[in-house]
Amino acid sequence: MPNISCDNKEPVPRVVVDAPELDLKYDQQHQFKLSEGGEELQPQTFVWKSDDETVGTVDANGKFTARRVGETIVHAVSPDGEMQIESKVTVSPYSLLYTEPVLLWGASQTQVKAGEKRKISESSPYYLAFTGETTTVKKAEYYFSPDQKLSGANIYLGNTQEAYQEAVLYLKERYPDNFTYKNTTAPFQLIHSFFNDAKTMRIDFSATEISGNVVNYYSFTF
Repeated sequence: MPNISCDNKEPVPRVVVDAPELDLKYDQQHQFKLSEGGEELQPQTFVWKSDDETVGTVDANGKFTARRVGETIVHAVSPDGEMQIESKVTVSPYSLLYTEPVLLWGASQTQVKAGEKRKISESSPYYLAFTGETTTVKKAEYYFSPDQKLSGANIYLGNTQEAYQEAVLYLKERYPDNFTYKNTTAPFQLIHSFFNDAKTMRIDFSATEISGNVVNYYSFTF
């Protein structure tokens, strides 16, 4: 009679993470959990890593701390290195107050115009202005160096306390490296300063008597 093989081996349980995809805000955390065959594992027995630590970090116990708007992949690797579990983490914004300007420092006016989706309202060899996209966003403007390279940009917002508060939130969740100070001349308003992670750009935001709420972007290069 022919030999009949009966292989009834149970499948090996797979290690799974509680959140293969995760959506957080910049001020939130998440404790990852691992399980195998329905039984919870100790997360500290795995090695944890975030691909982009400017977006968020993960500690040795699998706790993820968001930092700024963006995306990263969190990895958990078994001690023998043979098993790797991943989670795609998206840090999404609270605020979509405005579209940031084209921040290609050193770009030409042609490049800025190609990147800007707002309607152009003013143009000169060293200046471009675009109409704001909402009733809260009044204007976007760009400044160019003597050799006509992009060196600065401003966003003008409505002169309301609501716009002011949301602008501070908007910038904090995108640029976590920041501080505040008061200027040295009247009316001594509070200025919020932010830096990109590469420290190549600074953003200042304040409420001015003449122009209202203004966000100033400028490069340290030009």
